[in-house]
Amino acid sequence: MICFPSAGSSATAFKPWIAQVPASIELFAVQFPGRQKRIREAPMRDLRMAVKALLPAIAPFSGPDTVFVGDCTGALVAYEAIRGLVASGIHPPKHFLVSCCRAPDLRPRHGPLHSLDESALIAQMRQLSFAPEWLLKDAATLRWFLPVLRCDFELAESYIDQVGDPLAVPITAVAGTRDRITPQSDVAAWRRYTVSRFDFAPMSGGHDLAVTRVAHLVALVSAALEASPTD
Repeated sequence: MICFPSAGSSATAFKPWIAQVPASIELFAVQFPGRQKRIREAPMRDLRMAVKALLPAIAPFSGPDTVFVGDCTGALVAYEAIRGLVASGIHPPKHFLVSCCRAPDLRPRHGPLHSLDESALIAQMRQLSFAPEWLLKDAATLRWFLPVLRCDFELAESYIDQVGDPLAVPITAVAGTRDRITPQSDVAAWRRYTVSRFDFAPMSGGHDLAVTRVAHLVALVSAALEASPTD
């Protein structure tokens, strides 16, 4: 299982998943520049450049026994990574799980966030329930968090899908029924991005299903890995 974190997040967002993942599944999480052990590296602002840098690291792990999990912006990165693997003649993952992410050809429902001044950005994050209230009130943490988040927002908001052939990879798209950022219809639109099986799975919750519904998402990954190619 290779996990791609959401905007502003890091590989440790998937640490709580470890206790839920069966011993037969090995979990890897992508660590983007600008956070934790990569704090001295400049955050990426261009999605395709980020994918180009990422491909050599994930290519050895892709194949028929691997599932990609993308949370929000991470799903867009994972999608482009799959396309990059296929273009390079590398076997794509067996399955692709999308959580709370719009289809690549859709624009965000909210206006551009990366160019807002600090007060307006915090107000929008509060309105969209994008971050917990404790974080929005923690000035010290915000000084580190907001610059990284702006870069991640720019990466996603400047991304324009260059529509190609649909993936030959099954997709499961999970949406929160109370998500203020990405409505269910935008998540369900991933259907047109695969010629293989597509499953749409709305779940009770908001935009943070990767945090609040870990057991359910891990169960979907386990089922995908156990499924035969004809399922």
